[in-house]
Amino acid sequence: MHIINPVTQESIRQAIEEWVNLLVEEKYTEASAYIVHEEGTVWPPEMLKEIITDYSSRAQVNNPKVTDPATASGGPQPRHDIKMSSFNPKYVGEAWWDIPISGSWSDLTATFLVKEHEKGATLVLEDFRVM
Repeated sequence: MHIINPVTQESIRQAIEEWVNLLVEEKYTEASAYIVHEEGTVWPPEMLKEIITDYSSRAQVNNPKVTDPATASGGPQPRHDIKMSSFNPKYVGEAWWDIPISGSWSDLTATFLVKEHEKGATLVLEDFRVM
């Protein structure tokens, strides 16, 4: 689990970018370990890979792989939103992060909760959604 400290929009952005880069490198075990798994939201490495593959087959995308965001082009305008505060007091923020697939921006969005931790905060991967 990665600790975010200090807890700012910039440090949350950096943490999410690090997590996305693990997906780019196909390091699904490390990506799974990077986030917090809460009851009902377990994201094993195989599931992370399967989500990318399943999205790609439904979107008829060849070479189902997360692309380096710095080289992604085309597709929908990417959404990278971080909101400090949350509907639940144990969370200090939430984020929506579009994932680039096979060279283009996609409408596959990872949603996160930013959970308070004694040493800062952690990322909880809430869901993947097509938005």
